[in-house]
Amino acid sequence: MLDLIYHQLARIMNAVPALFVDPESVRFTLIRGMFALIVVLLVISLIALQPFRAMLKEWAERLRQLFTSRS
Repeated sequence: MLDLIYHQLARIMNAVPALFVDPESVRFTLIRGMFALIVVLLVISLIALQPFRAMLKEWAERLRQLFTSRS
């Protein structure tokens, strides 16, 4: 199962930067590394913010009501 997840993430890590830079370019490895770092940080932040999820949902709902009430 972890192998499948790894292969899917590896495909995404190669596909998304290829939209911006030619895969044969020297900078492709740099862009792929930066994209991978962003994804890893996103996952870590989602795990770290797990206890605050209810509070974040409440704030998001308040913001949604604030912006929809003015329209």
